[in-house]
Amino acid sequence: MKPSPILFLTLLLIPAALAGCGGLPGPDQATPTALPATATEAPTPTPLPSPTPTELPPLVVLLAPPEADPALVDALQASFSDLARQAGLRWQVRQSISPEEAASEVDYLIALPPGNGLPELVAAAPQTRFLAVGIPGLETAPNLIAVGSEGDDPLQAAFAAGYTAAAMTPEWRIGMIGVENEAHPAIREAFANGVRFFCGLCRSGVPPFYEYPIPTSLPAGAADAEWRALADFLIDRAVRTVYVVPGAGGEDLLRYLADSGIAIIGGIQPPESARAGWAFSIRKPDLAGVYLEYWPQLLEGNTGQNPPLPPAVTDVNPQLLSPGKQRLAEQILADLQSGYVSPAAAAPGDE
Repeated sequence: MKPSPILFLTLLLIPAALAGCGGLPGPDQATPTALPATATEAPTPTPLPSPTPTELPPLVVLLAPPEADPALVDALQASFSDLARQAGLRWQVRQSISPEEAASEVDYLIALPPGNGLPELVAAAPQTRFLAVGIPGLETAPNLIAVGSEGDDPLQAAFAAGYTAAAMTPEWRIGMIGVENEAHPAIREAFANGVRFFCGLCRSGVPPFYEYPIPTSLPAGAADAEWRALADFLIDRAVRTVYVVPGAGGEDLLRYLADSGIAIIGGIQPPESARAGWAFSIRKPDLAGVYLEYWPQLLEGNTGQNPPLPPAVTDVNPQLLSPGKQRLAEQILADLQSGYVSPAAAAPGDE
């Protein structure tokens, strides 16, 4: 059978048609439309914050000049270093400081006697809080606690010593050892007035018949042998109790009196060599304790005050001063400080 020309033509067109179809894009072969190119910006780095300087804690300075009592410096340095640390404060000990440093660096300043130049520091540093104890002559200032700046009253101490000596001494056989200076006559009179305030004429009923109290004195620069001779003078006159004015003699005199069986009334902390004969002292309290007492007020800003620092009966030997006689001494001292009794009084009712 002869092939049909139509079939033959169809077979020739099928490959051509298939080849043409292969040139058309299919649904999966579509050419993607090109997007216009855009420039990509690099991200801007975030700047780091500048470091903030760390603020230092407030500064406490213990101003301890070379003339300060070494024992007081040691005691306060040990105590305040701990207290400052507990309060989160910095702590320094300095022997000197300028007004500019006090104003720009110091928040709290604790000044020890003698306190030379302290008024200038207080005036130059109004934002600094100051604490001073036992520094005389300080005026009240808004940024200052000045405890005991009015100074001592030796007449009150002498009167109380004479009064208590008369109360504790058999037959009122009392003496006094003083220092020859401009204050001595008034101190001697105040001591005698204190004796008479307790016992009037104070006449002994048994010999030897001396007029008591017996006052004695020497210049401050006298030798130890001269002070011992003065003690012998009193011992020879049967004196049993002696008031030693602060500044009279020294440890040698005090030891000599104690070894001789004399009861001593003093105005200082007794040396160990004289404690056996030390009856009591009339003196200001230990300054270290006063500084610590006012430390909380300094921190709280309770400045602008000038409280007194009155003397007290301390260093008591109960074998020489009984509790009852001690109460008498404390009462007369309180009466003197309150103004109920004057050191010029000679006897009750004679003021």
